[in-house]
Amino acid sequence: MDLKATFAQLRIGIALDAIDHSTQTHYESWARLDTWRMRSEALPLAVGVMPEQWDDHLRQVNGRVAASQLEMALADYCGLPALDSEIVPGRIRQWMQSLGIDLPLSLARLLDFISVLLPAQAATTVLPESPVEDRCTILGAALSLITKVPEQCVDADGYFDCARIAHLIFAQAIYWFPLAPPGLSEAEAAALLRQWVAQ
Repeated sequence: MDLKATFAQLRIGIALDAIDHSTQTHYESWARLDTWRMRSEALPLAVGVMPEQWDDHLRQVNGRVAASQLEMALADYCGLPALDSEIVPGRIRQWMQSLGIDLPLSLARLLDFISVLLPAQAATTVLPESPVEDRCTILGAALSLITKVPEQCVDADGYFDCARIAHLIFAQAIYWFPLAPPGLSEAEAAALLRQWVAQ
C-alpha cells in the first residue's frame, strides 16, 4: 500500500504550509490536548483538516476508502486494536516521520515547541491553569505573532525581541488567556521566549 499516495489523495485542496492566524489558532486548541483519538482526531489533523470538518472533507474528495487504509495503518503502527483509541500527539508525528510525510506546517511548529517543553512522562491530565499550559500558550502566541505580524516582533536591528513579543502577548492577554490571567509575569514570559525564539 502506497501511504504517500493515499495521503496525497486526502490532501487535495489543502494548503499544508498555511500559517495564517485562523489556522494557527485552530491547531493551538488541539496541540494543547495530551491525547487525540486516532480515527476522528489524529488522522484528520495529520492530513491537514480540522476534526470537525473531517466527514465533509472525505465526502468532497471521495476519500472514505483512503481514510480507512490510513486508519488501519496507524492502528497497526501504534499496536492498538481499536481504530479510535487515544494516542499522544507525538505518536502521530513519529508515524508520519517513519513514512517520510510532513505534517501541516502550523501543526509541526506547535508540536516542536511542545515536545521541548513537555517531558515524555508528563501527566496526561491537563489542568486549565497549569504552568505547563501557560507556557504552551505563550509559545503558541509568540509563534502566531511572529508569523502574522513579524514587523512588530523585531528590534531596530531586525532581530526578534522577546521582551517586545511578550509585551504584545500581554497587551492582548484576554485573547490568549480568556479564562484566567496567565501564571507567568510578562518578564517570565520574555525569559521563556529567549530560550527558544532568540537562539
